[in-house]
Amino acid sequence: MDKETLHSSAELERLSNEINDLDNPADKLKKTIELMEFSISQKGQPDFKTFWNARENCLALFKEEIPPAVRSGYWQKYRELTQQARLLKEHFEEESSFALEQIEKAIEAIENEMNDLENHVEQAELSDFPELFPPIKASRSMYLKLQKELNFLNAYASRINALRKEVAGTKMRMRKKNRFFERLSELGNRVFPKRKEFIETLSDQFASDIDLYIKQRFGQLSADRSPHVYREEIKALQTAAKMLSLNGKSFSETRKKLSECWDKIKELDKQRKKDYDAKKEIFEKNADEIRQKITAYKETSSSEHLSIGEAREKLDEIQKEMKGIELGREEVKQLREEIAEAKKPLLDLLKEEEVKRKKAQLEKEEQRQAAVNQVEEKISDLNSNYSKMEADALVRAIEDLKSEIGSLQIPDIEKEGMLRSFVHVEDAAIEKKDREEKLPEDPLELKNALQKRLQFKQERRSLIKDKFEEYRKASGSSGLDFEQSLHYNQQLTIEKERLEKISSEIKSVEERLSQL
Repeated sequence: MDKETLHSSAELERLSNEINDLDNPADKLKKTIELMEFSISQKGQPDFKTFWNARENCLALFKEEIPPAVRSGYWQKYRELTQQARLLKEHFEEESSFALEQIEKAIEAIENEMNDLENHVEQAELSDFPELFPPIKASRSMYLKLQKELNFLNAYASRINALRKEVAGTKMRMRKKNRFFERLSELGNRVFPKRKEFIETLSDQFASDIDLYIKQRFGQLSADRSPHVYREEIKALQTAAKMLSLNGKSFSETRKKLSECWDKIKELDKQRKKDYDAKKEIFEKNADEIRQKITAYKETSSSEHLSIGEAREKLDEIQKEMKGIELGREEVKQLREEIAEAKKPLLDLLKEEEVKRKKAQLEKEEQRQAAVNQVEEKISDLNSNYSKMEADALVRAIEDLKSEIGSLQIPDIEKEGMLRSFVHVEDAAIEKKDREEKLPEDPLELKNALQKRLQFKQERRSLIKDKFEEYRKASGSSGLDFEQSLHYNQQLTIEKERLEKISSEIKSVEERLSQL
């Protein structure tokens, strides 16, 4: 209760006591009117109970012996105060109704969210939670799972406590207030026990993991392990402790243990510095020996023009020797910088060689593509002009084109495609040759000529048949996409037509031979 409220209560009590001490009805009425006015004019919530009690007392006093003029004045004031009180009551009832509505919505929101808590937890992320390391790396998934749900439970707990205070401080019917408290208690029963259980589980596991980490990492500190690594691990654990909802005991105990580990790292740092100072002379002597070899390499590489392989081998030997001798961190850093500087001409040479290689490769590719383009132009010319050429010239052109295709540096499947693109020209050349060839008139010589033609066509039919079977098997195989299937079916149709045509020609030659 604030000072203003205490003052108002004291004033109301004072006025009530004065009224009780008075005997004159007119004076009593005056003070009772003042009490009515004061009870609804104070800051905050008006004291309606005092007002209505005083109003009832006024009605009784108006029946007493009071001068008419005085009664009339107080009656007017009495009516005005009654009207004001009713308006105030309506206003505060509206405010109370709005507050009740907001409390209802807030409680419903928590109930709905908790009913779908599993999905909320699944979608939540803790992206800034630090990565952990052996021997406690396996606990990270458990920490994330419990902490994500705890984040929601902590938020619900805070909202439930705030709503309890709001319900307690809001004027409403006692039945409604009790119903709100019941619903908040039900929510609390779903939140607080589970929250407590998760906090205990997290706290026990984290304390156990810290003990395991200290036992394995700090049971016997390794001087070979950089203190920086230890520091980063402790920082990660301290960050995890802040992000996890640990109980006070676990948080303070683990913080204390990690602080002790930090002090041990400081001691390790001091010891390493002491050891370094003791070996500094050895480090510098070994570093000078390596520097001499780096200098010798520079002189040799500039005077003897070492090959890339020889230069790389010598530098690798120097780096290998560095790993086999005692050197301090600063010496290692400086020597690496000096080796990098000595290696720069070699790297420049390697870049130059790479540029030359790529240039030669590009030129070779351009030449290859030019040869392909030239052959494709010849195929195009042949397909356009073969009907105008004589049989012998056409046969020579086809053979030359096949030879050029065979010498191209392209995949066999592309060569096959090129050959297929003028197969009809090859068929046309054979037909022309048959038409232009003059068969002898002598029956015996004619028979020999026809037998040679028959043998040639039979051999050609065998080749066409083999190709037909090849495409037939390919088109029936599984795993072909749409384009491949369409290609093989088209080729199969072409070869079928060629096979039928050559078979017809063979039949024609056989009929002529039978007539002889």
